[in-house]
Amino acid sequence: MKAIIVALLLLPALNTHAQKADIASKTPALPEPKKQVYMYVEQMPQPPYNLNDYLSKSIKYPETSRNNGSEGKVVVHFIVNKDGSLSDPEVLRGVDAYIDKEALRIVNAMPKWKPGRQQGKAVSVYYSLPIIFRLEGAAPANK
Repeated sequence: MKAIIVALLLLPALNTHAQKADIASKTPALPEPKKQVYMYVEQMPQPPYNLNDYLSKSIKYPETSRNNGSEGKVVVHFIVNKDGSLSDPEVLRGVDAYIDKEALRIVNAMPKWKPGRQQGKAVSVYYSLPIIFRLEGAAPANK
Protein backbone atom coordinates (compact mmCIF):
# COMPACT_ATOMS: atom_id res chain seq x y z
CA MET A 1 0.00 0.00 0.00
CA LYS A 2 2.85 2.37 0.87
CA ALA A 3 4.42 1.68 -2.52
CA ILE A 4 1.21 2.73 -4.30
CA ILE A 5 0.97 5.94 -2.27
CA VAL A 6 4.63 6.78 -2.99
CA ALA A 7 4.09 6.08 -6.70
CA LEU A 8 1.03 8.32 -6.77
CA LEU A 9 3.00 11.11 -5.07
CA LEU A 10 5.87 10.82 -7.56
CA LEU A 11 3.66 10.74 -10.66
CA PRO A 12 2.92 14.53 -10.75
CA ALA A 13 6.62 15.29 -10.30
CA LEU A 14 7.53 13.13 -13.30
CA ASN A 15 4.84 14.77 -15.43
CA THR A 16 6.08 18.27 -14.53
CA HIS A 17 9.63 17.39 -15.59
CA ALA A 18 8.37 16.06 -18.92
CA GLN A 19 6.43 19.26 -19.56
CA LYS A 20 9.47 21.44 -18.84
CA ALA A 21 11.59 19.45 -21.27
CA ASP A 22 8.84 19.64 -23.89
CA ILE A 23 8.54 23.43 -23.51
CA ALA A 24 12.31 23.87 -23.76
CA SER A 25 12.46 21.83 -26.97
CA LYS A 26 9.76 24.01 -28.59
CA THR A 27 11.38 27.33 -27.66
CA PRO A 28 12.98 28.84 -30.78
CA ALA A 29 16.66 29.67 -30.63
CA LEU A 30 17.51 33.35 -30.53
CA PRO A 31 19.04 34.62 -33.77
CA GLU A 32 22.73 35.38 -33.72
CA PRO A 33 23.51 39.07 -33.63
CA LYS A 34 24.41 40.46 -37.05
CA LYS A 35 28.02 41.33 -37.58
CA GLN A 36 28.86 44.95 -38.24
CA VAL A 37 29.82 45.56 -41.85
CA TYR A 38 31.19 48.96 -42.84
CA MET A 39 30.57 50.79 -46.11
CA TYR A 40 33.74 52.90 -45.90
CA VAL A 41 36.76 52.57 -43.63
CA GLU A 42 40.05 54.35 -43.12
CA GLN A 43 41.86 51.66 -45.10
CA MET A 44 39.70 49.90 -47.68
CA PRO A 45 40.24 46.19 -48.38
CA GLN A 46 42.35 45.24 -51.37
CA PRO A 47 43.56 42.06 -53.03
CA PRO A 48 47.22 41.18 -52.42
CA TYR A 49 47.53 40.25 -56.12
CA ASN A 50 46.96 42.02 -59.43
CA LEU A 51 43.19 41.95 -59.77
CA ASN A 52 43.18 42.62 -63.53
CA ASP A 53 45.54 39.68 -64.17
CA TYR A 54 43.42 37.45 -61.94
CA LEU A 55 40.23 38.38 -63.77
CA SER A 56 41.70 38.02 -67.26
CA LYS A 57 43.06 34.56 -66.42
CA SER A 58 39.93 33.40 -64.58
CA ILE A 59 37.11 34.48 -66.89
CA LYS A 60 35.63 31.64 -68.92
CA TYR A 61 33.28 33.39 -71.32
CA PRO A 62 29.99 31.47 -71.35
CA GLU A 63 29.48 29.85 -74.75
CA THR A 64 25.81 30.82 -74.91
CA SER A 65 26.66 34.47 -74.22
CA ARG A 66 29.46 34.35 -76.79
CA ASN A 67 27.07 32.95 -79.42
CA ASN A 68 24.49 35.64 -78.58
CA GLY A 69 27.10 38.40 -78.73
CA SER A 70 26.39 39.38 -75.11
CA GLU A 71 28.97 41.59 -73.45
CA GLY A 72 29.07 44.35 -70.88
CA LYS A 73 29.83 45.22 -67.27
CA VAL A 74 28.68 43.14 -64.31
CA VAL A 75 28.87 44.78 -60.88
CA VAL A 76 29.26 42.26 -58.05
CA HIS A 77 28.74 43.36 -54.45
CA PHE A 78 30.27 41.29 -51.61
CA ILE A 79 31.73 41.49 -48.12
CA VAL A 80 35.45 41.33 -47.39
CA ASN A 81 35.49 39.80 -43.90
CA LYS A 82 37.89 40.51 -41.03
CA ASP A 83 40.01 37.51 -42.05
CA GLY A 84 40.14 38.59 -45.72
CA SER A 85 37.70 35.97 -46.97
CA LEU A 86 34.91 37.06 -49.33
CA SER A 87 31.26 36.31 -48.60
CA ASP A 88 27.70 37.04 -49.68
CA PRO A 89 28.39 37.94 -53.33
CA GLU A 90 25.44 39.23 -55.33
CA VAL A 91 25.03 40.81 -58.75
CA LEU A 92 23.96 44.45 -58.51
CA ARG A 93 24.06 45.04 -62.25
CA GLY A 94 24.09 42.20 -64.73
CA VAL A 95 24.38 41.48 -68.42
CA ASP A 96 22.67 38.12 -68.86
CA ALA A 97 22.13 35.07 -66.64
CA TYR A 98 25.19 33.20 -67.95
CA ILE A 99 27.63 36.09 -67.62
CA ASP A 100 26.21 36.99 -64.20
CA LYS A 101 26.74 33.40 -63.03
CA GLU A 102 30.33 33.48 -64.31
CA ALA A 103 31.01 36.74 -62.44
CA LEU A 104 29.73 35.17 -59.21
CA ARG A 105 31.89 32.09 -59.82
CA ILE A 106 34.98 34.25 -60.22
CA VAL A 107 34.31 36.18 -57.00
CA ASN A 108 33.60 32.99 -55.05
CA ALA A 109 36.91 31.53 -56.25
CA MET A 110 39.03 34.58 -55.33
CA PRO A 111 41.85 34.11 -52.83
CA LYS A 112 41.69 36.09 -49.59
CA TRP A 113 42.12 39.86 -49.65
CA LYS A 114 43.82 42.20 -47.22
CA PRO A 115 40.93 43.17 -44.93
CA GLY A 116 39.78 46.72 -44.41
CA ARG A 117 40.96 48.49 -41.26
CA GLN A 118 39.21 50.96 -39.00
CA GLN A 119 41.07 52.48 -36.03
CA GLY A 120 43.85 49.94 -36.54
CA LYS A 121 41.56 46.89 -36.35
CA ALA A 122 40.54 44.55 -39.17
CA VAL A 123 36.83 44.94 -39.95
CA SER A 124 34.29 43.58 -42.43
CA VAL A 125 33.62 45.92 -45.36
CA TYR A 126 31.18 45.93 -48.29
CA TYR A 127 32.91 46.08 -51.67
CA SER A 128 31.56 46.48 -55.21
CA LEU A 129 33.62 45.15 -58.09
CA PRO A 130 32.89 45.87 -61.76
CA ILE A 131 33.86 43.02 -64.08
CA ILE A 132 33.87 43.77 -67.82
CA PHE A 133 33.04 40.98 -70.25
CA ARG A 134 34.16 41.85 -73.75
CA LEU A 135 34.26 39.58 -76.77
CA GLU A 136 37.62 39.41 -78.57
CA GLY A 137 37.86 41.86 -81.43
CA ALA A 138 34.77 43.79 -80.30
CA ALA A 139 34.94 47.52 -79.70
CA PRO A 140 34.50 48.50 -76.05
CA ALA A 141 30.83 48.76 -75.14
CA ASN A 142 29.56 51.78 -73.24
CA LYS A 143 27.15 49.79 -71.07
